[in-house]
Amino acid sequence: MDINFHHRIQLLFKRENTVPASRLSRSDVKMHADYFMIEDSAFYEAFLDWRTGATIDSSKIASLSAQTAVYHLRHRDGYVREFCLRVLIAQEQPSAFSAIVNRLNDYVSGIRELAELTMQDWLGKLAAAEIITALPDIYALRKQSRSNAEKIMESVVTRLSSPDNHAMILTGLTSDQHQIRKLCWQLALRLFDWTPLEKVMQAIATRDVLVTMAASPEVANLADDDVLMLYGMLNKINSMHLRRMVLLTTRQRQLRPTDEVLALALWDNSYTVRTMARTWAGKEAEKLSVAYREMLANTPFVRKKLLALEGIRQQKSASSLELVASLLKDEHPSLRKAALQTACKIDPSSLPVYLHACLNDSSMTVFKQCLQIAINSGDLLEFTALEQLARHKQADAVFFLHILDYAVHITPWYSLHIASLTELADDQVKTTIKRALHSFLYHWSRRTIYGQPSSLQYHAIMHWLTPDKLDSLKQVGSELRFALDAEMSRQATARNK
Repeated sequence: MDINFHHRIQLLFKRENTVPASRLSRSDVKMHADYFMIEDSAFYEAFLDWRTGATIDSSKIASLSAQTAVYHLRHRDGYVREFCLRVLIAQEQPSAFSAIVNRLNDYVSGIRELAELTMQDWLGKLAAAEIITALPDIYALRKQSRSNAEKIMESVVTRLSSPDNHAMILTGLTSDQHQIRKLCWQLALRLFDWTPLEKVMQAIATRDVLVTMAASPEVANLADDDVLMLYGMLNKINSMHLRRMVLLTTRQRQLRPTDEVLALALWDNSYTVRTMARTWAGKEAEKLSVAYREMLANTPFVRKKLLALEGIRQQKSASSLELVASLLKDEHPSLRKAALQTACKIDPSSLPVYLHACLNDSSMTVFKQCLQIAINSGDLLEFTALEQLARHKQADAVFFLHILDYAVHITPWYSLHIASLTELADDQVKTTIKRALHSFLYHWSRRTIYGQPSSLQYHAIMHWLTPDKLDSLKQVGSELRFALDAEMSRQATARNK
């Protein structure tokens, strides 16, 4: 642009109270009031004055709502966006810095140029904290085609590279916004000459998982004493990648006894670290099984027992089966669920026994796990067991929703037989599950029907899907009737032979 920035500020009503005249009259602009949709009447009147070239008093500009200006910086009309931008510049609103940064990618070139001039000027005036708050919007410019992202980023880095701002960058590393922590970390790596230990400690202080993950390779460059220091504070490191690297380095350098490192890794919060520990055990897997059984028998902590069950399940340790089976009656639903998963994994031949034992569990979480195991294994649950349960849970809508979900995944005729159990629900539950039942029947009517229903199944289905009920289902009912009539014809033909 051929006008310097300070002269443009004058055009923004700060020193001169006039703006370039518009080709539109005030009446022409008012005809489009609905188009502009500016609810703030004072702001709208000021916009009309500016748009039509009228004189605007500087006090009027100062009194306009900055919040309204920020909101309408994303307006579909370029004149509204430009006016809002000029108002914010004239009022020198630091809180609007991020909003002005977003205009650096505006599709109107004049607005982009004005926003860039404003940003370059404000970079020298704003506090570092306000610039750091806007970092996510500034970095986002790199993915936007119209902005001069590289030039803008260099200006920001130059502004923040001053020693006076280093403390503010370090403060940004502990921001409550992940994006700011990440960007301040990138800036810090450019500005500070940290040692590997300083990088790791600064990353831990951020408590940001991605930042600590980025710093984790530095553990390999640490001295033994530094690795041992980190080893002693593993419980304060929230990043799995960093904990894994510390444990791995400690074991590789043999800084601590192997069994001690293994025991620490075995009960880590991360599944990845625990799996790494089981890999370390190698041929000594039975030693781990003993440790798991001792934990199940002695610890009062549910979390430790869950981790022990996970290890037994992954090892498929048959020697632990009796202890695992005893947990199927534990008072904690989460333990009963994990014990069911483990028992079925260790002894798949007895899977129907375990499922039947857990179907009547008081926890719907355990019941749902029974259904999921039955689906995954391909073993069909006994209809009589589910029927008894349905009679007992007539008022439990969640139970019947799980039954319908289970029915979706099994053979067609048996799934329809299972869905007929919804007839046992009370009236209020039937209303609750009506939509889910209709969805099931809709998808069933479009399935490829294979196999043949037993006589018991067919009569139960026909007793449930009466002609009146099929009529109420309209198109879905017609398709169901077609499948049921076809099965009736098949059975009649079979009897005649």
